[in-house]
Amino acid sequence: MAAETHLIPAWRLLDREGLHALVDAPRRGLPEGIFLTPNRARREISAVPLVMAARQVIERAAAQGGLPLTAAGALSRADTRALFDLIDWPEYAKNEVLAVNRVLNEADALPVHITRIVLQMAGLLRRRGKMLIAAKKAQALLDPNASADLFALLFEATLWRVSLSYFDRFPVEHWHRTISALCSGVCQRRPTTGWMPTCLLRSALYATSVSTIRSGTFPGLL
Repeated sequence: MAAETHLIPAWRLLDREGLHALVDAPRRGLPEGIFLTPNRARREISAVPLVMAARQVIERAAAQGGLPLTAAGALSRADTRALFDLIDWPEYAKNEVLAVNRVLNEADALPVHITRIVLQMAGLLRRRGKMLIAAKKAQALLDPNASADLFALLFEATLWRVSLSYFDRFPVEHWHRTISALCSGVCQRRPTTGWMPTCLLRSALYATSVSTIRSGTFPGLL
């Protein structure tokens, strides 16, 4: 008979110091308890949904000399619809969205909405008057060899810079997939924290935040 696998809440393996090392983020960069090594999975990183979506938004902003913004700071309907058609998002039914929206505002298209917000928080898109401009750094990150660097910036912005409480108006089954769009990141142990080596975001972040501990790795995020 195969051995039974038990689910263990990852935080039970952490002491107070370890928890602080995970959640106390500096103004720039990740908390000291997290060290990304995405170069180990370059091919997988390039296929991460949020990485692909970010590239599509940056490419459009660069090609057009910027993306026009509404008075509220959102993308125009024309750009929203164009990006909505381009972006693939995990478990996101575009046909259902289109069935209830005759036209798409940015807030109606979650993949476009979250990607724009994360890119701005990461400093890769910057507002200039009524336009959203791709930063020089963002354009450099379009290089296929820069996938790991782009992933690291998106990882930091999504999990430590963006207030996910903003998305409470979306049902949980929708907004937690924003995190599942970040996957295959690799995180290693820092000597000072004493917590287990981990592989983060290999699958969706579950609403219960329970991760499977198996051979020193777990899918999900805390």
